[in-house]
Amino acid sequence: MTLPGCEESSSSQPGRVKRYSFNGTDWAASGFDILGAASSNSGAGRLGSVDLNGNGKILIMGNGGAGGNVATGIVRVFVYCDSLIQQTDTIISCGPFFWNDSLLTSSGLYFHQSIDQCGCDSTSALNLSIEQLDTTVLFNNWILTAQQDTVSYQWIDCVTGDSLIGEIDQTFTPTSDGIYAAILSNGNCTDTTECINVIGTGSVELDDPRLVIYPNPATDVLYLSQPVTEEIEIVDLYGRMVYHKEVGTSTSTIHLEGLSAGLYFLRIDRPFEEAHKIMISE
Repeated sequence: MTLPGCEESSSSQPGRVKRYSFNGTDWAASGFDILGAASSNSGAGRLGSVDLNGNGKILIMGNGGAGGNVATGIVRVFVYCDSLIQQTDTIISCGPFFWNDSLLTSSGLYFHQSIDQCGCDSTSALNLSIEQLDTTVLFNNWILTAQQDTVSYQWIDCVTGDSLIGEIDQTFTPTSDGIYAAILSNGNCTDTTECINVIGTGSVELDDPRLVIYPNPATDVLYLSQPVTEEIEIVDLYGRMVYHKEVGTSTSTIHLEGLSAGLYFLRIDRPFEEAHKIMISE
């Protein structure tokens, strides 16, 4: 540190204070020497006391006899500032990262400068690695392909959230209509791809193999291979009932006018213990 007016004079005993820092092996002088308070340093200004705060940045020193007057004392406070990086954090983020009022969208080494409690410049560093996964899925020739490479895959049913047993490859070929996605994981980050609505495979999963629902997808009319004798109910993906019919006599026809295109569940004959997927197209 530079102290104006404290240059050493012709005195043979100017008086000075040195600051030392431990470098891990030995103690080494750091900063500039602090000379006596009297501008002439004419043998006056004898050291009375010296002290450091906990982090070694604030030095307090007092001396008596300044200017040859034994009744005069001086207390001075110095702040030692260095330009070292005070802290470096290494962070792996699964997406854009917010740091010191800035949104960081790419990997890299970032620095931030501020003023610490001692009034010194304080610099912190961030070593950021962003590992955002690509959640895009391509659907081509009845094959679903996750665009993200070199991760683990687990294909799921978007409606139920259930994992599809054995479907752990980057590609998945649906054998029935439905809505599908893949859970991706690279060990640090996990994400789920967009859900893809697959329509037109020619079949749907039926809990009761004796029942055939056709055509599926349907537009205005749906036919059942077995007549319904009690009740018909259709619910959407949120569990909301969108169609209900009390059957007085057996019926094998369901009219779908007024229902939007999408995936639904058909339930017949209470108690409704099973639901069959149906697709309604434009």
